[in-house]
Amino acid sequence: MDSNTHSNQVAAWPELPVLPDDLAGLAAVVDELADQDLDRLSGTRRAERVQGLRWLLDRLEGQWLKELAGVDACGAAGADRGEQAPSTASWLRRRLRMGAGAAHEAVRTARALFRGPLPGTAQALTSGAISAAHARVLAQGTRQLPDHVTAEAEPVLVEAAARLTPTTAAAATSATPTP
Repeated sequence: MDSNTHSNQVAAWPELPVLPDDLAGLAAVVDELADQDLDRLSGTRRAERVQGLRWLLDRLEGQWLKELAGVDACGAAGADRGEQAPSTASWLRRRLRMGAGAAHEAVRTARALFRGPLPGTAQALTSGAISAAHARVLAQGTRQLPDHVTAEAEPVLVEAAARLTPTTAAAATSATPTP
């Protein structure tokens, strides 16, 4: 490989997103975190930060899914460029460079949590009681069930998800009785 034509640098986003004012503070906090000297922290402090950051990331992903459900519901995919996208998933693929499977799964999960039969799961995710991985598992595991069955099973599934790994929670959702 010719080092003059190939770089080890990661390509930047083709176009950086325009952040609304209400997200600028969050971006500033992320910038502050990036500038911190982690070598000066104790092992205990580092472990606490890793756990705290994961918890915050999951809550933030819950917010992202909530916003995504709203964009999907009002057909705003593509509005950032003044155009109508063929689908919300295709817009995610193009604008966020997501893979097709990940984009479709994100839209399905957002719909199930914030516009469908899993509002308790949505609340548990955005409050930090369960992880984004758990929420995806519950959305996937209940997808084929009628909404009323999902609504009846949801409290038990959310409680189990709060205590189990996503893999074990997936096994619990597969044990949910079908009508």
